[in-house]
Amino acid sequence: FSKFEGQYHGWMDSVLYSGSGASTEQLGAYDAPTPVPGSAGMSPGTAEEIIILPWNDVDALRRAVDQHHNQIAAVLTEPITSCIMPEPGYLEAMREICDERGIVLIFDEVITGFRIALGGAQELLGVTPDLSTFAKAMAGGFPMAMVAGKRDLLDLLDDGTAMHAGTLNGNITSMSAAEASLEHLMADEGAAYKALYSTGEALMEGLRGLANKHELNLLVYGPGPIFSMAFTDADRITSYRSYRENVDQQKWSEFGLGMLERGVRLGLGGMWFVSTAHTRDDVEQTLAAADETMADL
Repeated sequence: FSKFEGQYHGWMDSVLYSGSGASTEQLGAYDAPTPVPGSAGMSPGTAEEIIILPWNDVDALRRAVDQHHNQIAAVLTEPITSCIMPEPGYLEAMREICDERGIVLIFDEVITGFRIALGGAQELLGVTPDLSTFAKAMAGGFPMAMVAGKRDLLDLLDDGTAMHAGTLNGNITSMSAAEASLEHLMADEGAAYKALYSTGEALMEGLRGLANKHELNLLVYGPGPIFSMAFTDADRITSYRSYRENVDQQKWSEFGLGMLERGVRLGLGGMWFVSTAHTRDDVEQTLAAADETMADL
């Protein structure tokens, strides 16, 4: 199957290649990326079963499909990767290519699912995959995972053709949390999402304004409830490679440390997540900390 540079789909040997820890040197040539194992102890044979591709490049995907003919069973992708939006028409072309060749298209919506829309990125972007994975966001942070997809594929689980076992499947506590979380997200004609977008956009605009104030080259990008910031001279980030080649990651580390010293803990890699629990006071406190931290930078 094919996966894309910089994307993470779990720590199984079959998918733990060329993730966010891989350098551009390790990734190799753009036209022929090298599968970079994400851990010691992985089975070497799994690298032979995976095709690594650069993201947001339709031509690269089409070349891989043409080269490997009927050997590709599935294309696995995050529909939005590290808050980098797909180029116009990219996912639509991916859907078309997979349909032409009978390839299963899988969206990993562990990050985007239920955070940016009730139907995830596929609702926001208007492209429907054959299979989708979702996780903790649907249960308000409780342990939860879900696979959704077309009936002809999921029937293989129902009739036992493909095994789907798990000690905690259907766990009562997690299922109850998911029910409560989904009821909240569906209530009042999507009021929760209006709040999420309002909070995210306020933070994004505030960070851009502070960067201008302190004369720092900063990109803030993403759909809103999740977004990313990058210290860079580039006008835009379109892929994992462009991120690695253009972003000052040391400055991000210094920014993150400065924010932590002021009581604001950020995630890894420049990504921000907002929730319905965040208030306008939280936004103001965060931007005040960012103002002082950027002054230090």
